[in-house]
Amino acid sequence: MKDQTIVSTSWNGTPPGWDNDCEEKDWMPKGCLHLDHEYPEEEYSDYGYAVVGKYRFKTKPEVIHAESHAITKLARSNESSEGAIMFCTHSPCVDCAKLISQAGIRTLYYGEDFKKVEGLELLIKMNVKVEKL
Repeated sequence: MKDQTIVSTSWNGTPPGWDNDCEEKDWMPKGCLHLDHEYPEEEYSDYGYAVVGKYRFKTKPEVIHAESHAITKLARSNESSEGAIMFCTHSPCVDCAKLISQAGIRTLYYGEDFKKVEGLELLIKMNVKVEKL
């Protein structure tokens, strides 16, 4: 948002023309698949996995985060992100945080914490105002 106007919107997804299925079912590590055991999400979250019950899903490498997608869409328009405000459902990863700062976005509002805090820490170091809603 800039000057009370929405200048870009986005979501997590794949590049245009690709199948927009963002996760693929992945095999559990050897010895981990027990029908009576559910795996805590933290066990695999550092590796790009989400665990749902007894199944593990991995984010495909071609998936573009919503923050990156919104910034690149904006770069293809006549609008500028300099001094803009960004609203996100989750705090950004460190790679998206770098893009947010480089794009000149001055304020980020987000709803929920991402599994890692490095993105928020980087934004604060880069003098981007960060606020959890």
